[in-house]
Amino acid sequence: MSNAPDYDWWYGCSPTSTGMMMGYYDINGYGGEGYDNLVPGGTAELSNYGNPSAIANDAIASSGHIND
Repeated sequence: MSNAPDYDWWYGCSPTSTGMMMGYYDINGYGGEGYDNLVPGGTAELSNYGNPSAIANDAIASSGHIND
């Protein structure tokens, strides 16, 4: 699938896979249905490997989730 995010594991498999789906729709939209701009702070990155400050990471697992 072209233009789909590839994210490294970030505090759980389910949050990471959900983050990939959110990133995909943030980047590509969904047929004009308003699913773009899902990741706060800008457009989601295509990859978060080696980038612990990627904005997609906060959408995957918030600091509150991480602290728990």
